[in-house]
Amino acid sequence: MFRKLSVITAFSVVSLASQAEAVLIDFETVPGAVPSEGLAISNQFAATAGVTFALANGNAPVLAEVGGPRTAFDGVGPDGPAAGETIGQFFLTDDGLTSGVTTSPLIVSYSTAAQSVSGEILDIDRGETFVISAFDSLIGGALLDTITINAGDADTGNGVATNWAFNRASADILRIEFAGSRSGAGFFGLGFDNFNSGVTVAPAPLPTPATLPLIAAGLGMIAFIARRRRG
Repeated sequence: MFRKLSVITAFSVVSLASQAEAVLIDFETVPGAVPSEGLAISNQFAATAGVTFALANGNAPVLAEVGGPRTAFDGVGPDGPAAGETIGQFFLTDDGLTSGVTTSPLIVSYSTAAQSVSGEILDIDRGETFVISAFDSLIGGALLDTITINAGDADTGNGVATNWAFNRASADILRIEFAGSRSGAGFFGLGFDNFNSGVTVAPAPLPTPATLPLIAAGLGMIAFIARRRRG
C-alpha cells in the first residue's frame, strides 16, 4: 500500500513537470528587456516561443502602450481598447508612425513549423482591411491559408480586439504575414496582441523536495519489514 502510493505520487510529479505548454505572447513581458513605448521587437521571443518579428521593409515592429501618445490607432482615446477588451498595457504595432493608409506588413517567422496559431488584431474599423497569410517557408514558399478581415465584420470595431486563427491538419506554418490597409482618408496603424505562437515548450522539471527521498526510503523500509513479517 505504502509503496504503491509512493510510486503514484512520484509518477504524478514527473507527469506534471513534463506537460508541454503553448506559448502566449501578450507583450506584457519581454525576455531580456523591460516593456516600454517604442521598444523594438525582433528576436527576443526566439528562445521562448520559437518566433521572430520583422516588418517587410526590413525594420523592426515596436511596442505601443495603451494611452497617449497615439502610435497605432484611435480607439477609446489614443491607443485605447474598447471596454472589456483584455489587452493589458502593451501590444505590438508597426513603426509607430500614424501617417498614410497602409503600413509595412508584419512578418512572423518560425524556427519550428507550427500547426495551430491564433491572436488578436486591434481596432479594425473605418474602411480598414487585414489580410493574414500563412506560408510553408521563411522566404517565398507556398501559400497555405489566408484570412481576410474587413471593418464591419463580426467582432470588429472601434478599439475591439478581433480574434483570428489558423488550424492546420499538420505543422507546416513557417511564416505569417499581416498586411493591412485603409480605404479613404485618415491614417492606419497595426495593433497586434495576445499571440499564441502554436509552439509548445516543456517547462523545466520540478525540483525534488529535500524530504521526498527520506519519505521514499522510510516507505520502502516499512514495506521491507512487512514482507519479512509475512514471511
